[in-house]
Amino acid sequence: MTVLAKIFAPFSIAILVVLSALPWGLPAESRFVLPLLPAVAIHFWVLRGKAETVPEWYVFAAGLFLDILTNGPLGFWSLIYLLTYAAAALSTPYAHDGPVQRWILMFAAMSTVAIVGFIATSLYSVQLADWQPFAWGAVTAAIAHPLLAFVFRAVDSSPPRRSNVLFERGT
Repeated sequence: MTVLAKIFAPFSIAILVVLSALPWGLPAESRFVLPLLPAVAIHFWVLRGKAETVPEWYVFAAGLFLDILTNGPLGFWSLIYLLTYAAAALSTPYAHDGPVQRWILMFAAMSTVAIVGFIATSLYSVQLADWQPFAWGAVTAAIAHPLLAFVFRAVDSSPPRRSNVLFERGT
């Protein structure tokens, strides 16, 4: 892995966090689209086997920074980003069959994140939240994944590393 790739992984997440905090003038039903883009980057880098360049504390800090920038409840995006990190780390052994497999894993992770975000928002506001912004955010993140993956792969051209957690006895 090149030095540029080691720097680019956390830098890409930081840039996406700052871009998602900017006031873009999106309609209310699209308010979860931009904050889920750093989650796509987190999922991509962890699934690619570059978890050491994006440690858990960095993911937590990125979520906390987004909460501070957007005046949101502290810890909400940290929870979402750490959940994305965990989903990617758990699905790493299944991610080496091709880009379609990785996209399916990312869509499953974004769907899970959207459901948890909906539940957390409903609990925080003590009323049932509108589910459509979460669903739209998950679908848009799934659509944005191939585009972001293309850009990220252009910078980090090294092949994804396989996890070697399971050792099998040879015959």
